Amino acid sequence: MIPKVIEDLTERSDLPIIAGGLISDKEEVMRALEAGSLAVSGGNTELWDLEI
Repeated sequence: MIPKVIEDLTERSDLPIIAGGLISDKEEVMRALEAGSLAVSGGNTELWDLEI
């Protein structure tokens, strides 16, 4: 769901998108970035230092 929402937002606006909320693993981070997010925020400390 999140990637689709990000894609819709980036098509409708030139504002940068920062994805966040309920992102729990590297795969979800990557999907959000690939969908057009400029960045991803989250509280899961295991994801803070990802090598991407």
